[in-house]
Amino acid sequence: MGEFLDQKLTYDRRHFFKNGLLLGATTMMSGGLMHGVSAAETAGSNAAEADSAHALREQFSDPPREFGIMGFWFWNGDMEDREVVRQIREMHAKGFAGFCIHPRNGLSRRVGYLTPEFFRLVKLSVKEAERLGMKVVLYDEAGYPAGSARGAVVTKNPEWAAKAIFMDRHIVAGPAHGFWRSNPGRALDYGLVSIVAGRVSDDGSMDESSIMGLRWNEHEVVEYDLPAGEWRLCAVWQGPSGGTTRGAFAEEEDDHATAPPAADILRKDVVEYFIELTHERFYQELGEYFGTTIVAMFTDEPSPRGRIAEVARREHLHAWTPGFADYLQRFWDEDVRLWLPALWQDYGPRTKLFRQAYQRAEQQLLGESFYAPISAWCERHGIALTGHCAHSDEMGTLRHFQWPGQDLVWRMVVPGNDSALEGPDSLCARASASAARLGRRRFSCNEVFGAYGWSLTMDEVKWLLDWLFVRGTNVIFLHAAFYSVLGRRAFESQPDLTVHNVWWPYFDRVGHYSRRMSWLISDGTQICPVGVLSNGDRLSWKASKALTRAQIDHLFTYGQAIADSHLDDGWLVNGDQRFRVIVIDEPGELSPATEQRLRAFAAAGGVVVNDWTESSLIPACTRAVGRDIEWRGSGSVALRSVHYRKGALEIFILSNEGEVPLAGDVWLSAAGRVERWDAMTGSTRPWPVEPSQGKGTVLALRLERRETAIFVVDVGAKPDSGLMPPMAPGGVVAKLVGPWRVTKLNGEAVIVPALEDWAKVPGWELFAGTLCYHTEFTVHDEARDIRFIDMGHVGDIVEARLNGVPLGVRMWAPYVIETLDAVRSGVNHLELRVTNSIANTYDGLQLPSGLMGPVGLRS
Repeated sequence: MGEFLDQKLTYDRRHFFKNGLLLGATTMMSGGLMHGVSAAETAGSNAAEADSAHALREQFSDPPREFGIMGFWFWNGDMEDREVVRQIREMHAKGFAGFCIHPRNGLSRRVGYLTPEFFRLVKLSVKEAERLGMKVVLYDEAGYPAGSARGAVVTKNPEWAAKAIFMDRHIVAGPAHGFWRSNPGRALDYGLVSIVAGRVSDDGSMDESSIMGLRWNEHEVVEYDLPAGEWRLCAVWQGPSGGTTRGAFAEEEDDHATAPPAADILRKDVVEYFIELTHERFYQELGEYFGTTIVAMFTDEPSPRGRIAEVARREHLHAWTPGFADYLQRFWDEDVRLWLPALWQDYGPRTKLFRQAYQRAEQQLLGESFYAPISAWCERHGIALTGHCAHSDEMGTLRHFQWPGQDLVWRMVVPGNDSALEGPDSLCARASASAARLGRRRFSCNEVFGAYGWSLTMDEVKWLLDWLFVRGTNVIFLHAAFYSVLGRRAFESQPDLTVHNVWWPYFDRVGHYSRRMSWLISDGTQICPVGVLSNGDRLSWKASKALTRAQIDHLFTYGQAIADSHLDDGWLVNGDQRFRVIVIDEPGELSPATEQRLRAFAAAGGVVVNDWTESSLIPACTRAVGRDIEWRGSGSVALRSVHYRKGALEIFILSNEGEVPLAGDVWLSAAGRVERWDAMTGSTRPWPVEPSQGKGTVLALRLERRETAIFVVDVGAKPDSGLMPPMAPGGVVAKLVGPWRVTKLNGEAVIVPALEDWAKVPGWELFAGTLCYHTEFTVHDEARDIRFIDMGHVGDIVEARLNGVPLGVRMWAPYVIETLDAVRSGVNHLELRVTNSIANTYDGLQLPSGLMGPVGLRS
């Protein structure tokens, strides 16, 4: 018999709902590899390679082009053939898997949207991608959010504009008899939904037991006859939300009079017309490439209300559509028209429950009306639906995506604070990865870096990529690749991470790193016996934070997914995942079917952890399933870990999410021959193991900041003996104080002081680019003792050459690099090429720039 820790699954049965979050195997789609194919099917088709450690090692060095970064390519200018092709080739050279064509604000009227010229350029891009072996994702809108076809849907029928409800109120001191007409304004297409009266309690809430509905006449006047007390009359109106989308042209920006109107995407007939205007047109023009070069359609945070500048007197608008009151009634046990004001007013203890029911109803209807038909269309046409929904902590609607995704923008998560572990945005990567695992989807995506600003550094890029990878993301939509930065385009959700950025010459390292990491966590099995049961519409981060800090990998699940799971010898099976432990964390209302399945799971030997604290949660999980990874060193709360099985190999990914090095021993649950794989270089090497008592493997490990280590255990091979770990940097042998000479790349001398911040030098404050620092040093017999060059403080990227030998590039601290036996007796010439931040040019930030040192030679 398993544990059921504190079996307090007490939920109000009156709020029982059936949200239909059904999970099942994805239908195999025709064409190339990047589709909504189940991991099991893909792994089965590659069984011969999966069983070969040698084959996997070779693939890691140079993975197939389908993996890695998809450039989120802003088509935001007057697109020209030569430049379109050039930028595609640039992305290919940097290791990108492909690109998503995103018509964006700034697109020229000459090109237009869904015009013959637009489709000619799209076809040109697809053909070039096909030639290079790249993949293309189409975007279903001009701008965003999705669903309006740049306003063409509402142009067809004004009744199809996005709808909303809002509330007007009136205070009456009782006892009183009288009349009231709510005045929402002059619009002819506003309509009353309900008018209610409720007594105001001492705490300002409305007494639920006093709520009564009021009837209005043909002039929208209500008569009231109220007893003693303070009463609040609430009129709920429906009408056009006024929501718009960000269109493709400059005059179609938010708050502009010509911004395209948003469509009512809660209506199936509206969405059918949207599909006819967009998806069908793309297939008509490009159908021959669907399922081969064109692999997915991206939808971007669909919003039933559209983008809205809130009108002061309406407080807040809630999504609506004709017939929604009757639809909502399925989710609530009382007359919803009496309860609608609870979206704005406090009705007492059940207020939160009603708001959750409203949210569930809206999300389910959005899934039925928008996501489901588009997902079905994509599957019928051999491609995947990808993109993301509106909220970072939303998971339930992702069941409709063949490539579930989220986005990470506006510096929602950054290194150095609690954003990595706390708040809704901290869940975006794990939410989409969980949806992929539970839905047997091969890829989990994230649109990342948007609006992080020109001050975004490679240091932050590396940290964010690792943050995503260790949480299960295996497709990166790089927001963004700007076609143009002309004029104010440079400040539209900046930065451009590609051809217009000064770091672009070095970006191949990021591109190939991402390709290897993406491949590494695809087409295998994530060893993750712990599931967190939360509200699929709004996940909770509390349990996830505790588990993450303790190196206990986990995935999210939600009520309907649990109800649809099955039991297998004491394990709860959801999609491709097998759970031995279910941690309950603010799951919302659970249906009787979900509760019954949890109790059956516990009776079969599973563990349900319901009432927990951070101090009790970790021991409970450890008792139930043991540990895959155990860190025996400093700074454990900054260590992130993943255990992945690929063929015959057990893969352990360890990442330092903190700002200081981690040093100690790590115990891994698998034993055999150990190798360390380097995703930055593609190299692999045998790795020494420490003596260990019992099962598993113990390794000595030092992880620098921004470092991710990959240990691969071949359980079918014996450990290598007599191995020594690589040399770590030793003490400083000599300091290089100069003289230094500073030049441009072409050798032209410049007057910039060495070992100082050039952004503080008059005339150089706004410069962004590369300068070269040259110096010489002499060594004699101690040449072989010099193994590293420590460049100290650098802003931001440094490329080192010693005696003409390229030593490599460092894009984040620590700026230490091996000499690779390039040191020779006598005079040595050192060249350090330093590239600073483009934010100094675009934003005038004067971020630290150049070689600031101190520079030293280390043993």
